[in-house]
Amino acid sequence: MSMTVEDTIVRRDLLMSLVFVGVAWSLSTVAWSHDWLRVGMGVTAASFLLGAAADRSEAGKWTLIGAGTLAIVALVVSAVTSSVPVGIIAPSILGMAVGFGLNRLLFGVVNPVPEPRKQRETVD
Repeated sequence: MSMTVEDTIVRRDLLMSLVFVGVAWSLSTVAWSHDWLRVGMGVTAASFLLGAAADRSEAGKWTLIGAGTLAIVALVVSAVTSSVPVGIIAPSILGMAVGFGLNRLLFGVVNPVPEPRKQRETVD
C-alpha cells in the first residue's frame, strides 16, 4: 500500500473533519434552531474559502492562520468577560468540519490536491 503525499493530505484532513463532527455532536446540548443553521452555514462558507485559499498560496495559509488566531482571541476574551455565546460554539465547530471536509472532498477526492499544497507538504 503506497501512501502518496496527496493520499496523506486527504486522509488527514478528512479525519480532522470527522473529529470536528464528533466534537460538535458532543457539545450540541442545545436544541437545533434556525440560528444553528445560519451560524453553521456562515462558518461552513468561511472555512471552505479559507481552506481553499490556504491550499493555493502562502498568503492564503497566513490568512487562515490569522482568522484562526482572531477566533481564538475572541473566544478567550468572551470567556474572560463571561459573555461566551455558548449557543454558537457547536454549530461553528460543525461548520468548520463541513467546510474543510467539503474543500478536501472537492480538491483531493474529486479533483487533485492543488500543487502548492502538495509542495508545502513535502517541504514540511
